[in-house]
Amino acid sequence: MPFANNDPWDLCEDSDPEDGISPNEVCQQDRRVRERRRRDGARHRSLQYAKQAQHAIDASLSCDVGDPSLRDLVLLEVRPVQGCSLLEVILTSSESDVRALQACHDRLAAIEGILRAAVAAATHRKRVARLRFTVLPQHQA
Repeated sequence: MPFANNDPWDLCEDSDPEDGISPNEVCQQDRRVRERRRRDGARHRSLQYAKQAQHAIDASLSCDVGDPSLRDLVLLEVRPVQGCSLLEVILTSSESDVRALQACHDRLAAIEGILRAAVAAATHRKRVARLRFTVLPQHQA
């Protein structure tokens, strides 16, 4: 029997730093790295879509919408929620009265279709995200 000793170190002349690492461990590490890259890439695409939507909504609020009270709104941020199926649109208003803020929110909800159409025209997606509006008073932003 040529291998009667059964010592793996007898089979190689030099030991390397990678000797003794199970191939399964290497595959698991590679899998974790690929999964992390996939998640980071998806997050990057979501943020990129939100930025494109922000530009489209900002342009539409300043030009396309005929309501002068909505032209005074300042778009602060658009954040992806639930992947990209929902975008949270955060705006600030010079109004500080709760009723006036609620009226702005109601007007925004009424023109959500116009704003979604502007986002659809500016981006290339199969489905356009729904919009959720948050209107803050200016001193709180």
